[in-house]
Amino acid sequence: MNPNSSSEKRVQNLRSRLREEAGQAMIAAAEAVFAERGLSGASMGEIAAKAGVAVGTLYNHFQDREALLDATMAARKAELKDKLDKRLHESAREPFARQLGAIIGALFEHFEEHRQFLTIVMCEHATSLGKKSKAMREIASVLERVLKRGVQEGALKPSRGGLHAVALLGMVRGVILNDVEHGSRGELTRHVDELVDLFLRGAGR
Repeated sequence: MNPNSSSEKRVQNLRSRLREEAGQAMIAAAEAVFAERGLSGASMGEIAAKAGVAVGTLYNHFQDREALLDATMAARKAELKDKLDKRLHESAREPFARQLGAIIGALFEHFEEHRQFLTIVMCEHATSLGKKSKAMREIASVLERVLKRGVQEGALKPSRGGLHAVALLGMVRGVILNDVEHGSRGELTRHVDELVDLFLRGAGR
């Protein structure tokens, strides 16, 4: 074996890790600036300053502001998916209603953690309708896994049109939008039990 090959591989791995860490730092800075300035008001220069890098470095990672916004949204979506998967696993042995509440709670917690940025995205980024729809479908697919269990256990009526997940996601979104309108910061999770109860009264047996 060429002794230089392992050394070169370590260097490449280090560079890759450093590049990833730098990218994540830029995304965190972008989220903060987008949240403060709005999606159209944030500048690449201000984001670069927030991240502590040169503007050219920022452009080396992201082609333009739209690409950076897409990357920021993708990062938060991936973070949410990880949270939902983890909560699904943790609550697998819980009664159906409690598992459903755990998933809804994870959705609310994620919004609270990124409240300002996600509020801006929901309210301003009209051109991302297709992207947001894709994200909603991915969240709905997680809900469908839980709701399928509810049908199998007899806790839910079968959905003829596959609307259970759509209806529940609409309820979750409605609670979030109502919270944004009234500015009840940090109180979303207090609605979990009531939301589960309301859903089960409509879809439950």
